[in-house]
Amino acid sequence: MGKFNLDWLFFKRLFTLLRVLFPSWRANACWIALFAFSVSAVDQVVTYYVGIVPSEFYVILGKRDLSMFRILAIKATLLIIAKALALASIKYSTSLLSLKWREMSDYALHRLYFKRNAFYKLNVLGDNLDNPDQRMTQDVEKTTRLLATEILIPVLLAPFIIAYYTYLTYESSGWLGPVAIYIYFIIATVVNKLLLTPIIELVVEQERQEGDFRYKHMSVRSNAESIGFYHSGLIENMLTNKMLHKLIKVQQKLVEWRFGLSLATNTFDYFGGILSYLIMAIPIFVLQSYDHLSPVEVAGIVSRNAFFYMYLINSFAKLVTLSEKIGELAGVTHRVMELFEEMHRLHDDRLETDRPPSTVPSSIAVVVTSGCDSNIDPQMLQIEQLHGGSIGRHGTNEEKEALLMPNDDEPPVDDNIAFTFTDASFCLPDDPHSTLVA
Repeated sequence: MGKFNLDWLFFKRLFTLLRVLFPSWRANACWIALFAFSVSAVDQVVTYYVGIVPSEFYVILGKRDLSMFRILAIKATLLIIAKALALASIKYSTSLLSLKWREMSDYALHRLYFKRNAFYKLNVLGDNLDNPDQRMTQDVEKTTRLLATEILIPVLLAPFIIAYYTYLTYESSGWLGPVAIYIYFIIATVVNKLLLTPIIELVVEQERQEGDFRYKHMSVRSNAESIGFYHSGLIENMLTNKMLHKLIKVQQKLVEWRFGLSLATNTFDYFGGILSYLIMAIPIFVLQSYDHLSPVEVAGIVSRNAFFYMYLINSFAKLVTLSEKIGELAGVTHRVMELFEEMHRLHDDRLETDRPPSTVPSSIAVVVTSGCDSNIDPQMLQIEQLHGGSIGRHGTNEEKEALLMPNDDEPPVDDNIAFTFTDASFCLPDDPHSTLVA
C-alpha cells in the first residue's frame, strides 16, 4: 500500500471525483448543491443580525425603553425562527446531496466494475487493491457523506465570511486585530497539518483492515458447512482473532494520534474566546476610541464588536476543526479513487482476447419502442441498459446521461459484439419516426 497524505495526489483525485459528482450543470446534484449553498448564504445573513441583537438589548435596557424593547423582542424571535428554518433546510439539502452523490458514484463504479469482467480481474487475478466491495459500499458512503454534509458548504463559504468579518474587525480595532487573528490561524494550521499526515495513512490502513476482517467473517459464513465437516473451527478462530488483533492495533494508533489532534483543535478553539477580549482591549486602552461615549453606549459597542471578533475567530476555528474531517475524507477518497483509477487502467490495458465475442459489455444500451407506429411520442422512448434498469431517454437521470453523453477521455471502441435478435421490427430508413437499435 502506498503512502497517502494531504498532498497534490489527494487534490488531483478529489478533482476527478468532483467531475463524477458534477457531470454537468444540468445534473440534479448541481441544483441541490446550489440550493444548499444559497440557503447557507441566507443563514449567514441571519446569523449576522442575530449576533448584533444582544448589543441592541444592552442599549435599550440601559435606556429603559419599554416600547423599543417589545419591538426588539419580536424581531429577535423572528430571527431565531429564520435561523432554525435555515439550519434545518441546510441539513435536509446536504443529506439529499449526499444520497444523490452516492448514487452517482456507485453508478460510475458499477459500470467500470461489471465491464469486461473487471470484477473478476480485481477479485481473482489481481492483488493491487484490497476489498473492492468495501470501497464501493462503505468507503463511497463515507466519502459522499463527509463531502456533502461536513465539508463542501463550510469550505465554499469560508472565504466570504472571513473577508467580511476581517473588514469589520479592521474597522473597529485597526490592523492589529486582524493580524493577531491571522497569526493565530496560521499557527493552528501548521500544527494540524503535522498531526494530520499520519492520521490519513492510519485511516487508509484501518479501512483496509476492516475490509479484511469483514471478508474473513463472510468467508466463514459462506464455507460454514465445509469448516464444520473438517472440524476446523479452532483454526478459523485463531485466524479470525489474528486479523482482529491487526485491526485493533491500527485503531489504537489512530486513537492516539486523534488524541493529539483533538488536544490541538480544542486548545485553539477555546483560546479563540480569550483572543477576542484581547483584541477588544485595543480600541479601549490603546486607541481610546470610546472615551467620549457613555457607559451604556460603550457596552453596546463592546457587545457588537465582541460578536465580530468571535465570529471571525470562530470561522478560522471551524476550518481548524474541519481538519479531522478532511483527514478522514482524504483517507477514504484515496481508497475510492484508487479503485476508480485501477479499473480505468484495466480497461485501457484490455486485449480483445480477454473477452469472448458473445459477451456484451455493460456500456451497450438498447433503444426500445413498441413497434414502428408513426404516432409514437419521442418522449416515450426508453433506454434499457443490459446490466441495469429501464430509464427514460429524456429524463434527468445521471446514469442515462452517462450512457448518452460522449466521454472525451474514453474513445469509442469496436468490440466486435455478436447479437441475436428475436421478434425484431424494422422501419424504413426514410421514416422520420424510425427506431434506432444500437
